[in-house]
Amino acid sequence: QALNGNDNLANAKQQAKQQLVNLTHLNDAQKQSVESQITQASLVTDVTTINQKAQALDHAMELLRNSIADNQATLASEDYHDATAQRQNDYNQAVTAANNIINQTTSPTMNPDDVNRATTQVNNTKVALDGDENLVAAKQQANNRLDQLDHLNNAQKQQLQSQIARSSDIAAVNGHKQTAESLNTAMGNLINAIADHQVVEQRGNFVNADTDKQTAYTTAVNEAEAMINKQT
Repeated sequence: QALNGNDNLANAKQQAKQQLVNLTHLNDAQKQSVESQITQASLVTDVTTINQKAQALDHAMELLRNSIADNQATLASEDYHDATAQRQNDYNQAVTAANNIINQTTSPTMNPDDVNRATTQVNNTKVALDGDENLVAAKQQANNRLDQLDHLNNAQKQQLQSQIARSSDIAAVNGHKQTAESLNTAMGNLINAIADHQVVEQRGNFVNADTDKQTAYTTAVNEAEAMINKQT
């Protein structure tokens, strides 16, 4: 019988090229490189090896694409928004490197290990984003500062604590902290304004005043005291 090695090689190449169509995670440059390797192969075993490597590369590329699939959501997240600048930069660089591999048009990355390293870098830098942790720390610092503001009444403190707790980013936390400090100053001024009201009410300027003016002063003092002592 006639030898059929050439036929077997041709069939192997045809099957390998057909399978290449199903490797949808490879970029065009990678597919072209694999197809060229298949065309140039001189042994069926070489074709098999090329095909196996292509499948491994396709799997690695799938993982790489998946690692950046949520990039827009990550960029919009608090974990990224309030992350330290270096960690944001590390993540951005990892995503850029991943996209560079995915979008190659010449000299494609053909080693799955290189692709896997890029995937690992994206995943590691994503996990390392510390915006959520920084927000927790900012809330704690704001609450600690709130405890030091002695002129606020309980109702004001409770409302501010609630606002701080519901804050979705550090800017909002800082805004509530600044509000608390301004309110504390205003409350301090109010406390000082009525601190001597008992002395005032014993002076001739009050005793000899018209009744409506006495009433207005007393009402203002009572309203101030009610605000100062408000519990809920």
